Amino acid sequence: MQTKRAPVIGVLTPFTGGFYYGAAMAGIERVAEARGATVVALQTTGLELATAEATDDQYLGLDSIDGWLAVNQFEAPAFTARIRARGVPLVYVNSRSEAPGGSSILPDNHTSMRAAVRHLIEHGHRNIAFAGFLGQVDLRERYEAYVAALREAGLEIDPALLFESQANFELEGEELGQRILAAGLPCTAIVAGTDRLALGILSQLRNAGLSVPKDLALVGFDDIEQAQLVDPPLTTVRQNFALVTATATATLLDHLLGGTPLPLVLRVPTTFVRRQSCGCRAEYDPSLSLPSAGAADAEEDLAAALRAVATRDRLDEGPQAWPGARAMAAWLRRVERGEPALDDQDLNALWSDFLEGHRDAASIDQVLTVLEGHVRTWPVDVRGGRALASALRQLRVALIRNWRRLEIERNRFYESVAEANAKINHALASWRPHAGMDLSWLRWTRASYACLALWTEPVDGAPRSLEVVGEYAAEAGTECLRGSSHLPSHFPPRRIGELVSGLGKRHVFTMVPVKSGTRDRGLLAIAAPIEVELLDRVGNAGDWAAQVGTALERAEIDQQLRKNAFQDALTGLPNRALLMERLETFALEGPERSFAVLFLDLDDFKKINDSKGHSAGDQLLVAIAGRLERAVGAAGVVARLGGDEFAVVVPCAEGTRDALAQVGALQTALRAPFVLDGDVVFISCSIGVALATKENASPAALLRDADTAMYRAKLEGPGHWEVFRHGMHTQAVERLRLDSRLRQALEREEFALVYQPIIALADGRPLSAEALIRWHHPEQGLVSPARFLAVAEEVGLSIPIGKWALATACRAAKSWQREGAPPVYVSVNVAAEHLLSPGFVDLVESLLVENGLSPHALGLELVERSLAHERDLTIRVLGRLQDLGVRVAIDDFGTGYSSLSYLKDFPVSVLKIDRSFVHGLASDSRDSAIVHAIITMARGLGLGVVAEGIETEQQLEALEAQGCDAVQGYLLSRPLELAACRTFLANEQPTVARQSPSQRAAALRLVQ
Repeated sequence: MQTKRAPVIGVLTPFTGGFYYGAAMAGIERVAEARGATVVALQTTGLELATAEATDDQYLGLDSIDGWLAVNQFEAPAFTARIRARGVPLVYVNSRSEAPGGSSILPDNHTSMRAAVRHLIEHGHRNIAFAGFLGQVDLRERYEAYVAALREAGLEIDPALLFESQANFELEGEELGQRILAAGLPCTAIVAGTDRLALGILSQLRNAGLSVPKDLALVGFDDIEQAQLVDPPLTTVRQNFALVTATATATLLDHLLGGTPLPLVLRVPTTFVRRQSCGCRAEYDPSLSLPSAGAADAEEDLAAALRAVATRDRLDEGPQAWPGARAMAAWLRRVERGEPALDDQDLNALWSDFLEGHRDAASIDQVLTVLEGHVRTWPVDVRGGRALASALRQLRVALIRNWRRLEIERNRFYESVAEANAKINHALASWRPHAGMDLSWLRWTRASYACLALWTEPVDGAPRSLEVVGEYAAEAGTECLRGSSHLPSHFPPRRIGELVSGLGKRHVFTMVPVKSGTRDRGLLAIAAPIEVELLDRVGNAGDWAAQVGTALERAEIDQQLRKNAFQDALTGLPNRALLMERLETFALEGPERSFAVLFLDLDDFKKINDSKGHSAGDQLLVAIAGRLERAVGAAGVVARLGGDEFAVVVPCAEGTRDALAQVGALQTALRAPFVLDGDVVFISCSIGVALATKENASPAALLRDADTAMYRAKLEGPGHWEVFRHGMHTQAVERLRLDSRLRQALEREEFALVYQPIIALADGRPLSAEALIRWHHPEQGLVSPARFLAVAEEVGLSIPIGKWALATACRAAKSWQREGAPPVYVSVNVAAEHLLSPGFVDLVESLLVENGLSPHALGLELVERSLAHERDLTIRVLGRLQDLGVRVAIDDFGTGYSSLSYLKDFPVSVLKIDRSFVHGLASDSRDSAIVHAIITMARGLGLGVVAEGIETEQQLEALEAQGCDAVQGYLLSRPLELAACRTFLANEQPTVARQSPSQRAAALRLVQ
């Protein structure tokens, strides 16, 4: 495969930080820059190169990368198969190709490792152990070389002397050291697969009080900088990481640009380095200190020796490795002839090229040894010798001074990066990602460009893509990707390659996966110089991506918590807390913004839950929420306050008129039937309206006023609305006061019962007396039931008050029986909530037993509308009361909402015609017809009929003419105190039934 444009090389590397990867990337970048190529590094740890069963456009970098380098272990069969199928080359570095015929660039692990083992054998060691992670190709080859060297020496391979680790770092080395000590030190020497393993083993040996190499000789592999500085300096194998990757990069570019075939395996030379941990004394190559026999003269001889020091571990460089070596040798020859010394600036220039690539102590020691060793062999007179000695001292001082300066600069650089990383950590700890994610915290690094690309969710069959949600550029105006979306195969886009190419020397574009736990969120991509991006322990792209992932997860959790705090879990609507925020926003827009709050309460919603279950009720609430949102539109706000209560905020340019128009729209939206589990359900709502004014400007006051108006609408019946008026607030306050006072009234026994007789029309005898509750308020006197019974029901006092009324009425009925009153029964009004409460029938039975009262002496009156609640349970309760012998009457008949067909199922005894029909009986034919229908229906069902509210003789005559069974009302008797009612019952006149209507009425008044 050949390409005419500047190629883009993709580097697949497990990590993007640390000594090894910094050096490896430096070698790749150096060759790529010289050949005009762009480098894109991908951290493969945690990276999804493609989703399962992905198409070509879902393979990351498939169309944007021209050739790949896979550094160290890389296994992604689907990915590698796909790029090979497209003819894209892949070269493995420090690992073997997973496919036959693949290309691998490897260090020479065999030659130098065998040399290291033979060297230990030469020291007299026979029990030599190997330590390392054999899961890595390099380490397996080093172990194979170790085995081969032992066999060449005729030594037995002891499996007990193989100490395997899980990785090749110092922590694993420390663990190996503990295992070797625990085994009783079964060897006299150890060959470690890497220097870092060797350093870890060395630390444990020291902790145990053992000496290296006296108690145990130690050899490593890699020649990292710490190997030279540890005590004792570590004998090792020097492999140039940068040289291996540079060789791989050159091989790949030769193939891309020139069509050169890729080799199956290419080995890069390594060198065995003797130091003191094996038992040797010298740390440098003494051969470099001697003049070369082939040199034409002393000057050339010295320059060649100096270049040899500079290139001893840089096998890819020739004489150009250190141009200053020739100038240094020439200057020393001039000094010998009497020319003046150089100034400090010129001396520094002689060492600059050497120090750029050689800052280790061994190289400094070696170059000074070579320099002084060669110059001492020059034949000079005394004067020239003194001049050369002075010049050598100047060179030595300049070298040490510049070396120290570079070390100080490097330390200062590490400190600055550490400080920058601390700032980044702090910034990311409080970072709040959003749609335009700010990457400005990268300003504390040497990054030139960065972008954050997050995965989008597939929609309607479209593939997922990477959306650039944040971008950073050190130079303003170079941003080019924010807001753009890219298929994975085209990421990074060509514009990135062009951008990186223009950033200058040593820049690499690194892409690191951003993850939260196991979730892959996207990529953090950073273009930066290698020394910034790939530092060990002090922050790199991998560290920052991990923190970005944590911040994204934290933001998601915060968003979910906010959603939970401000959103109704069932309907998804704003809840009360968010509604209050929105009201604040509306209010802050100023007095010119007119708006209204509508408080909605569904009518008889409880019967849905009772009859169909709470799951069906939840479905209905969700459907209602959807209708309300559509009716309100985007200009308003719909919120669920809890249960079956909703609130709506709407702009009202024309005040009440607009608010009521919205009320109409909401009622229309809810008027259409809902379908629940195959059944058609109708629902209505009561609505309270509060317009924003200066007096109720606060959200709490607005919502309170709308709630107050809704309560007033509720009193008018289902489907009503009310606009808040100031008087309503006063009434609401009174209801609140009634709430607390009612509780006290029950405790202080301020309630009393009065009794209104019910008279049979057939013979004028009293049939029963209806017990009616009264409240004797200490300050307000007698309080009407109309004022407090509804409040009592709202605040949960209907059951305690009902229990008191039942007990009091039963005692009254018993007292009548003891005092010889005629056989009448007492009727007590029962709230639906009380009737259906657990233990109600048991309560009635216990009161009858406690008072020695016959069940026939007690009657219960139920309001008709209460029969609509929990029909099956109501039938069961009424059936038990009937079995007990207690009479049951339906009060206010004709005003409720229950079906007349229910009457055949409910075990009741009496229907009580509501006073609203009796009032117009003598003058309104419609009322007369309704009363006639009720009486006729009751007779057909075998039920008794009682008419309430008889106030005139005409009403009495009309009822008698229609065949009504009994009557009650002020014409016959007002509600009486217990003693007065007893007197009335004792003085009843049975002859009344045989008199004319006018005479009967007069006689009844005499009885009173």
